This record gives sequence, structure tokens and C-alpha cells, in this order.
Amino acid sequence: MVNPSSVNPLNQPSANVDFSDPSRYQADQYENPYYLHNTDHPGLVLVSDRLTTASEFHFWRRSIRMALNVRNKLEFIDGTIAKPSLNHHDYGAWSRCNDMIATWLLNSVS
Repeated sequence: MVNPSSVNPLNQPSANVDFSDPSRYQADQYENPYYLHNTDHPGLVLVSDRLTTASEFHFWRRSIRMALNVRNKLEFIDGTIAKPSLNHHDYGAWSRCNDMIATWLLNSVS
């Protein structure tokens, strides 16, 4: 089984990106990384093949990264989107997305 802390640095991003300017995302809500579509839910299985052995990791990693990228959520696991402070107006949205992504990752491993 994969060590979640080595695969999923959700709580330790390396950069700070500010998505608070609403004019940047008026044209397309899907461009906003905090946007969750009504089909995004905690039981969602992103990839058809669960990670069961270390030998499958590279295939699984590629599949997960592609699935997160099409949902505009890859920046949460590559460290581009930093965890906002508790009093920042984006904290609630970040927390919901972070938790959703964590459940998706947990659903994809055995």
C-alpha cells in the first residue's frame, strides 16, 4: 500500500496562488480550482483500476493525475495551491476541495 504522506502533499503546498479575484473566473466557472461540480462527491471513483501493489503505482499515478487535471484539481496535490489561513475568505472552499480530493484518493487504493 502507498504511504499517503509521500503521494499526497495536500497539506504542505510549496507555492501560494491567489484565486480570490472573481473577474478571473467569470467566463468559465470550471477554471476556478475551488469549483465542485454537482457530480463531484466523496464516493466518486476517479480511476477504474485501484492501486493494490507497488508495481502498479506509475500507471495509477498517471491515471489519477489525469483525472484530477480534467477536474482542475491537480494543483491541490502538486503544491501549487497553498492552504489559506483559517481566517482567509477562501479557507472554506479550499478545505472542502482538499477533503473531497483526499476521499477520491482513498477510494482509488486498496
